[in-house]
Amino acid sequence: MRITHTFRNMTVLTPVLQLLLGLMVIRSVAEAFIWGNAWRLMDANPLPMERVKAQMELAKTLAMVGNGLYAVFAAMFLWWVFRANQRARKLGCQGFGFSAKLASLGFLIPFFNYWVAYKGMRDLRQASQYGDAYDDRMPPSVWVWYLLLLIAHVAMLGEPFFLPAYEITPSVGEMQEDIVILVILLMIKLPCYIATMVLAWKIHRWQQKLARPDFARAPQA
Repeated sequence: MRITHTFRNMTVLTPVLQLLLGLMVIRSVAEAFIWGNAWRLMDANPLPMERVKAQMELAKTLAMVGNGLYAVFAAMFLWWVFRANQRARKLGCQGFGFSAKLASLGFLIPFFNYWVAYKGMRDLRQASQYGDAYDDRMPPSVWVWYLLLLIAHVAMLGEPFFLPAYEITPSVGEMQEDIVILVILLMIKLPCYIATMVLAWKIHRWQQKLARPDFARAPQA
């Protein structure tokens, strides 16, 4: 019960989300570095097979850690979206297109989740800053985040097609090509992680501002 109550508190929940995103960035960079080191070792003559295998096993372990970390992050992100929506409503924000539950769980519905990701986060962002999700003022932060999210999703879907690079194959050249693509896919996801960190923190700060007793909203133009 204590843990549940703790993670209902956005002051705790948002920094935890930021920490998980930071760990995902570090993990992706570390895995990319290890793959790059394996690629470099493959250029040696004679080929140091044991060292290459060790690097690949380490990269494989980091990938498994990354999968577990992503699962924890995904659950925490859905909870954060739900709680942020609930809090915005309690602060008097209005104009939401989705309920708090649908804005969160909609991410799990195939195809529909692409619309929920944009519409839900747009409403949350606008309501948190301006008090009304229908507000026409639209800084590019949500569009940029959404575009990076789509790119990261494509990269994530593409990674399994290059998993044979985890195994030593007779063709070193093909192995190196797979490693290059894997590193590119790992790096492509980093801007999405960083953009999510920034957007979540901004929404949190705006809601903190709305919660201040002395805060008065500027009148709508």
